[in-house]
Amino acid sequence: MSQKLEFIGDPEDQVMPKLIGTFTNMGYAHWASYIFNGDASGLEDEDQAACDQWLDGFLHSPIGCADEEEFTHEVPGLPGTGLLYTFPVYEGDYPDGPQFWDLIR
Repeated sequence: MSQKLEFIGDPEDQVMPKLIGTFTNMGYAHWASYIFNGDASGLEDEDQAACDQWLDGFLHSPIGCADEEEFTHEVPGLPGTGLLYTFPVYEGDYPDGPQFWDLIR
């Protein structure tokens, strides 16, 4: 899965990186419970692996998602019901500034 947010500096001073923006990417709607709650009970093993592979393409785990599902052909694999997932961009994530191809690996 995506990297966990790491704190910067001395462990005793725990400074959270500054959120400088977000971007969205389409993913399957039925992945939401697994992504946000760690509940894979509704997923087949192959589907869980596909979700993990999708998440590995981003620096951080999503911080939210759209309220409404939509049918899409943009989701990796077969068409299905999707959600726009919101991903964070923190200061220092992209030393030379974020480029579109950095956000979608």
